[in-house]
Parts: sequence; C-alpha cells; structure tokens
Amino acid sequence: MKEAADTAEFEAFAETHGSAVWEEALAPMREARGDPTWRPRSWMEGMGLQAEVSRTLRERFDARYG
Repeated sequence: MKEAADTAEFEAFAETHGSAVWEEALAPMREARGDPTWRPRSWMEGMGLQAEVSRTLRERFDARYG
C-alpha cells in the first residue's frame, strides 16, 4: 500500500517538475551546438536524455520527501 502511495506521489512530482528538468537536461546540448531549439534527433539521444531526466527527478524527489 505504501509503495503505491509513494509511486503516485513521485508521479505527481514528476508531472509538476518534468518540463523544467527536461529544459535543464537539454540546455548543455543546445549551448554546445549553438542551437536554442535543439532536440534529440535519434532514439539513442532521446533515451540517454530521458534516463538523465528520470534520474534527476528521482534524486530531487528523494531529497525532498525521502
């Protein structure tokens, strides 16, 4: 029961903060390429950034609620 509540709490946190974390993850790539609208162009790039975003969200969630 607690695990389901924790999962729901994390999902709500990720929904609220996900866009900002995505922008943070994209910022270094955009800056390096000089393209403020750069987005992942391959499946591998997208998966790598998704993993980074997920890890960051989990770390921030755990720091706040853990």
